[in-house]
Amino acid sequence: MRGMRTKLHDINLAVGTTHYDVIVMTETWLNSSINDGEIFNTSYNIYRRDRASSSLGSKEGGGVLIAISKTIHSVRARHWESTAEDLWVKLKLNNGKQINVCGVYLPPPITQQQLDSFLDNATSTIDTTCEDVIILGDFNLGFINCHASEPNTSRTVPSNYSNSLGFSLIDFMSVNSLQQFNCIENSKKNVLDLVLSNLLICNVKKCESPLCRVDKYHPPLELYFPSVIIASLKPKQTSSFNFRGADYESINRRLLSFNWHELFDPILSVHEMVSIFYSRLNVVISELVPKRKRINSKYPQWYSKSLVNILNEKEKLRIRFNKYGNPRDEIEYRILSDRARTHIKDCYNKFLNGMENNIKFNPKAFWSFVKAKKSQSSTIPSEVKLNNSVASNGEGICNFFASHFSSTFTTCNGNNSQLVAGTHRFPQLTLCAIQFTEKDVLSKLLRLDVTKGPGPDGLPPIFFKKCARSLALPLTLIFNRSVAAIR
Repeated sequence: MRGMRTKLHDINLAVGTTHYDVIVMTETWLNSSINDGEIFNTSYNIYRRDRASSSLGSKEGGGVLIAISKTIHSVRARHWESTAEDLWVKLKLNNGKQINVCGVYLPPPITQQQLDSFLDNATSTIDTTCEDVIILGDFNLGFINCHASEPNTSRTVPSNYSNSLGFSLIDFMSVNSLQQFNCIENSKKNVLDLVLSNLLICNVKKCESPLCRVDKYHPPLELYFPSVIIASLKPKQTSSFNFRGADYESINRRLLSFNWHELFDPILSVHEMVSIFYSRLNVVISELVPKRKRINSKYPQWYSKSLVNILNEKEKLRIRFNKYGNPRDEIEYRILSDRARTHIKDCYNKFLNGMENNIKFNPKAFWSFVKAKKSQSSTIPSEVKLNNSVASNGEGICNFFASHFSSTFTTCNGNNSQLVAGTHRFPQLTLCAIQFTEKDVLSKLLRLDVTKGPGPDGLPPIFFKKCARSLALPLTLIFNRSVAAIR
């Protein structure tokens, strides 16, 4: 990639026009400030090993990324990784076996110690698993010549490896029964990117639809393993409560049937009262609120129906061309590929313009889009860097805002007792003297904005507003007990 940070937008759109099962990238130059949601859409599970996690962590550049389609079961194998920049991911096949994919980048100049470290670790991994393996990436061993062993095949015969680096690589391939399948040369007539595998058949060709600008030293490759049949996972179904379609008349009757004064015994703590409150609430919700099933779409929300149809037709042509090799299918495939690239940009720009024009009336859509872009990475700590501060979950975000607005706070110097409730400065104010009435709580519940999202308990404002008269009493008892607990 020779750096992805300036190509994120182009890559994100280009990936949407492809149907690759696995995408391997080297020299990503990514770091913890780039989130996975900024690189790919939600169709892929992303595994990253940025330069910071290798022995060269103090230097800029490097980095490996493997993206696996969510239709395939995959898991990262961190314990197989060496001190070099290698990344291992397991793919589960439909026959119970698995295939291990390794993406690696060995930065120049290659030293014997650096190469041996990776090769020894890979040998140990292959010996331990005894499974099919694909190792591909930038080895930067351009002195090795790779020529096809037979006409119309991708299997190569390495030659001109008369030095210690070349001997180490060839010995590694021989010991582990690996073949090298890439013979596509770069602009310097070298082969820097190797495709090593113990699978018998691998078709390698130059990628005709690259995801970004092509590096002349590293032509993008498209690999096809006809002998590998991967089990596609079923679309994930999620169910959620349909609070807008609930029978609130029955819900209110059920809630009013509870004797909250008896349930909230005077000896109970606030936490115990809240626990009882939610246990009764959850029972009522599970019985009287209907559920709806959702199948997560593999396409982003801004894809139009015409774009989806183009992509589906393009994928059918790709499969048909790979199977029969009809030149007419290839011509139609290229036409649809160009049309898909143009159409996806138009759809994305239309979506952004519409969201910007409606941000005043529908800010929720804007923030949903931002949160999707800032989705947490699977390979970096779950924290978001904000202006040299770190916000992690709700507490970190609160601390960030507190720090940002700290200049407006009053700083207490010396004796702080004057600011404590009940001292001589506020002789009549004590927090435990505050009492909430049921009318106070009811008025606040009826004024809730039903367009807002749910709180930490997952219950939306519409539920509390529709059940305001039946929930006012238990909430009043809880609020008053929480204030009294300060004594």
